Amino acid sequence: MAEYKLLKELGLDQPPTPADEMGVVEEFEMVREKYPQIPRTILLKEDVLRRGVTFTTAAIKEIQDLPVSYHVYILFQWHKMDETSGQKIPESIIFRDGTYTSVLLSPPEMDPYTIDVKDGEFWLFSEGEPIEEVFFDPAPRYFGKRTSKGRLMEEVLGHGRRLLYVIPVQHCYYWDKGDRGCKFCDMNYIAKHQLKIGRSVKLRKDPEDVYEAVYEALQEKGRHQEMFFTGGTNPRNDFQNEIDFNIELVQAVLKATRDATGDPNHHLPVFWVGPPLSKEQYKMVKEGGFTGYGCYFEIWGKEKFELVCPGKAKYCGGFDGFLERSLDAVEVFGRGNVCAGFVPGIEMAPPPYGFSELNEGVESALKGYKFLFQKGFVPSGTNWSISPGSYYYKIGATPPPLEFFAKYGLGRELLLEEYGKDICSDILSNQCYATYPEYQRLF
Repeated sequence: MAEYKLLKELGLDQPPTPADEMGVVEEFEMVREKYPQIPRTILLKEDVLRRGVTFTTAAIKEIQDLPVSYHVYILFQWHKMDETSGQKIPESIIFRDGTYTSVLLSPPEMDPYTIDVKDGEFWLFSEGEPIEEVFFDPAPRYFGKRTSKGRLMEEVLGHGRRLLYVIPVQHCYYWDKGDRGCKFCDMNYIAKHQLKIGRSVKLRKDPEDVYEAVYEALQEKGRHQEMFFTGGTNPRNDFQNEIDFNIELVQAVLKATRDATGDPNHHLPVFWVGPPLSKEQYKMVKEGGFTGYGCYFEIWGKEKFELVCPGKAKYCGGFDGFLERSLDAVEVFGRGNVCAGFVPGIEMAPPPYGFSELNEGVESALKGYKFLFQKGFVPSGTNWSISPGSYYYKIGATPPPLEFFAKYGLGRELLLEEYGKDICSDILSNQCYATYPEYQRLF
């Protein structure tokens, strides 16, 4: 049996329990019993993201008349099946203790949780039994309003519980030549899918639209406290075209925050999750108005990285070049002002892209987090959803067992407590697609 030194150090090296023959409730209870230190709602969030959800007809009917925040699909689809109904689908659900998780529609073969109405309340069900009462995030007041150019503001500006985000370009150029897009990604696919079903899609944001949407959003006092940019990458001209456009947009954001608050010194924290750049380019980005930066490795280690993210490898000097450039971001922005992480779950994609053993996949990811925390990075990461249009969906990949996510999340938090006490911060802490914010809040 292989020895996993880091898992052993963390007390997580026990063999995984086979779950193939278990029902979904039985698997959940097994993992709860095996890892009792994990709060129940964190484990439930992991499982909801893993299995997805479906709605009863009664629940969907009730939701259509509620002022809830709904999916707009301005970046990825995230759902595990194409959504074509045109109905209002809530973007997230909230448990009683504040745990905040995304709604990912899922087909029957994924054994999804069901959201139904019970005694006038919305509940999450599994195998016919009520599991947890759920609430929906109210829609921001800017939803339904239009910019002076006629664009719906929710198509310009996304939101989380207390954050806003902008997708500068909803198209990744890694796909344009040689099919070099990341294997788990559906960004370009979902843009085309939305056009096919008649939705309004603007692949490149307009600075004036962004200004007006942010200005309007900030009229809802106290709700939106931070912001980030992310989207498709443009490697041409060593990413300079992308840098120039993002700076133009962030200047529109900062003008909107000053005008909306009436405070000429007001500065909404704005992070850019983008490609790793040169040191001089980071300085340009910081001077342009960004508070911090983020570099998503997606998966740790040279071999896997270059298989899973061929575009990033080609244009960023392979894994070693990506890592070196990311470390430069910390030097420019400072410890605790740069986030980095992976897509939890893709470590168990079919080999050679992933690992064949559960402990091997978790060990690899935790080695990466340990290194990153020691270097001053803040954790980030978005749990894997096997979405139509992605390469992994096409080859029939399936999600890891729940125990994978339990070990992964618990191990990451233990490493953060040991190596990242001085870097733990609230940046990007409203992630409905990941559990690291819940660990920092509840563990």
